[in-house]
Amino acid sequence: MKADKYCKNKSCETPLSLCSIIQYLIVFVLFLMFMASCSTIERKDDAVRIKIGLENQYTSRKTKDDILVKRDGTTLRGTVFRIIQETTPNSCPIVDTTTFSSKYSVIFLDSDAGTMTEAERIPLNNIELVGQKTEMIERLGMNRYGNINWFENFNDPLDPRSVREVQVDSFFVNTCPDAFDCNCNPLSMALELNCPDCEYENYFTEIRGGYAVYDDRNSNGVLTGREAYLAEIVHGYRSGQWGIGISLSTGVPVYNSKVEGEDILRPLIMLHGRKQFDKFLCMYPFVYGQLGFAIDEQTRRLFSAGFCGDCTDDNVDCFALPRASLPLSFGFGVGMDIPLPFCIFDVSVDLAYKSIVIGETYNTILYNNVSDSRRINMLVFRIGVTLGY
Repeated sequence: MKADKYCKNKSCETPLSLCSIIQYLIVFVLFLMFMASCSTIERKDDAVRIKIGLENQYTSRKTKDDILVKRDGTTLRGTVFRIIQETTPNSCPIVDTTTFSSKYSVIFLDSDAGTMTEAERIPLNNIELVGQKTEMIERLGMNRYGNINWFENFNDPLDPRSVREVQVDSFFVNTCPDAFDCNCNPLSMALELNCPDCEYENYFTEIRGGYAVYDDRNSNGVLTGREAYLAEIVHGYRSGQWGIGISLSTGVPVYNSKVEGEDILRPLIMLHGRKQFDKFLCMYPFVYGQLGFAIDEQTRRLFSAGFCGDCTDDNVDCFALPRASLPLSFGFGVGMDIPLPFCIFDVSVDLAYKSIVIGETYNTILYNNVSDSRRINMLVFRIGVTLGY
């Protein structure tokens, strides 16, 4: 058999299978785990003022190699990452009348520090809090933490426009000896995640780039596995957790298996519905479904072609076989919307299965422009943004 000139290696002669896409599934799962548990470390130029009389405790710091480095202990320059609140019971066992105490500390990285291994934990009581100064309260107001999480910019001291609010993480440490029934270390911690508090509008717009793997058939009749990139945009109406709209996609190139040398891009227009679920680890899981048609020229002919028995030989479109149904394509997928700070937009990732009907056109001895159709199956990984705040 003549080798398919579209294939560049033997792997593309293998039909689409789970083995050929498992690596992409693994990458997708690891990406979601990373987005759920990690965030990018961004250095700031914060100023941490140490209270008078305590500055001698901070005139030096240790590097990761335990080397002491001298610095000015009155005002520390670097990045404040967050404030840690540790709450413990004042008496044991814990009952309805038990009172609790909290200690606060600041996680700080000096501007000259190389890695997070050199981060310091500074008791909040040792810091002169800029947010609790009278002039700052008048300008900033008072937040739910009593303004303990406001820090000034080192180059713009006491400038309200440069003051930055940092995250507060709360932990509960159960120090009572009967905290556990097993021989475990009696320590229990609960983390309060501070997720962006965003409110959605009654519309949504999805802008996605995608990577697809799919089965195809070349002009020699050989089933092949292919891959391609695509772009997709969706716009629609949102009501609560439900949304409905229209999707436009560039689609992927698919061979005309009837004619050698034809590789045709198959754009798609589809009705798009989505359902978003409650927040999980600062992310919103969602599912979606699509129903529509490919809109390339050869697929469009499927809507107007007649039966070959009724056609003449003067280039009239006709079907090789009577049509059983419309060339309806569909897809469904699952993914995550991840809100960004300040509610700019959501970063979104999803994985979907799509079944696409495409048209093919060829000539025979008796008829020209004979139309036929076939279905291809694809797995699509998409990443992009969702607008609608």
